[in-house]
Amino acid sequence: MISAFRSYTTQSSAWHSLLKAALLDPRSLACFRIGIAAVLLYDIGLAWSILDTWPAMMGYFDGLAAARFFALGDIAFLQLAFGLYALLALALLLGWRTRFFSFCAWVALTLHRELAGVIDYHDDALFHALFCAQFVELNACWSLDAYKGRRPSGRDLIAKLGGLGFVVDVVFIYWSTVWEKGGSAWWPKGTAVYYALKDIALSGSVGLWMVEELPLWLLQMGSYIVLSVELAGGLALVLPRTRFVGWLVLSALQVSLWATMSLEIFPATMLALQMVFLPAWAWDRWGDRNDCAAVAAATGLARCLVVGCWPSSCWSI
Repeated sequence: MISAFRSYTTQSSAWHSLLKAALLDPRSLACFRIGIAAVLLYDIGLAWSILDTWPAMMGYFDGLAAARFFALGDIAFLQLAFGLYALLALALLLGWRTRFFSFCAWVALTLHRELAGVIDYHDDALFHALFCAQFVELNACWSLDAYKGRRPSGRDLIAKLGGLGFVVDVVFIYWSTVWEKGGSAWWPKGTAVYYALKDIALSGSVGLWMVEELPLWLLQMGSYIVLSVELAGGLALVLPRTRFVGWLVLSALQVSLWATMSLEIFPATMLALQMVFLPAWAWDRWGDRNDCAAVAAATGLARCLVVGCWPSSCWSI
């Protein structure tokens, strides 16, 4: 009986520790919501710029079935669909009826993935991030819902499970990437960064300059550093005490990728996703005491979009 009780106590303690590790600050979740919505709007803008040629590009030579159902031409139907998609993303950005529109945005992204027929790392990261977002409260801060008094429903256990989903998702992204980097170019040769930056299709102007000006041994160190950051940073995200360090080094990695390579919006997607891991004590130390008072809604949104959430203020819109 005593051994059974000890076993139950140990299991309960482990479960409690696991759920505690899944706690996410509402201000960090608000930054995630705004950042992911901005990424969605950027993607929609890119798709809108090629709508005239998209049906032919994707092989819809016989026309879109859905367009015929709505008695619209292919281009008109795509304009209608992506216009609605943009409104969903805008509602998520502003935090209006957040739970409903986050679900709608996830469904729209799923349909977009199926329609495009091409899925890359960026699409996968967005898809899983929005799925995890269905289980957490994104509207507690810096949202129209908070301004109107529509507070979170308080489903604590589900929110913690959603937070755990974010941890598993991001850690899996980085650790699976490390696993895929098993070739000799990463270890022991360490030439992977050199060849990646030398690729004209992938490298940016800064990356090409680095290949031309920096010694090979320094670029080899870059390969080892990338592997170490992805492995150790993912591990640091698991534990609340080291989560800030993990967020810091992984965010620095994404900024460096954005600065040196032409990866479109993928680094911004990861930066927005990783914002959920910014701990409460960091906000408190930066002067924000979780007082989501209604102050300058437009200014608050602009700050979050431009500088990745201004730490010295907390605005509710």
